[in-house]
Amino acid sequence: AHHKDRKTAMKGMAVGTVCMIAAGVLLNWLVLIPAFVTFAGYPMDAIIGMGSAINSHITDVLSLCIICVIPFNLIKGVLTSAVTALLYKHVSPLLHR
Repeated sequence: AHHKDRKTAMKGMAVGTVCMIAAGVLLNWLVLIPAFVTFAGYPMDAIIGMGSAINSHITDVLSLCIICVIPFNLIKGVLTSAVTALLYKHVSPLLHR
């Protein structure tokens, strides 16, 4: 049986946020940034250099993704989850059909 309650919804939003963070890091690291370098012709060293100018711990594409993508997606996930939690009572009848 499915537990369609607020607690389960909150757990789902937390798991969704973690999955979004993992997908964001992996896709940026392995696909999006390399594709940008290939198609825009922008040098990878320049991208890493811009990140390094902001945070000296950024030394490669992976560290760029970890330091920049994780906080962005965490904030996005928390804000989206907060809005969803606020609206949950209004949309829950649609889920409980």
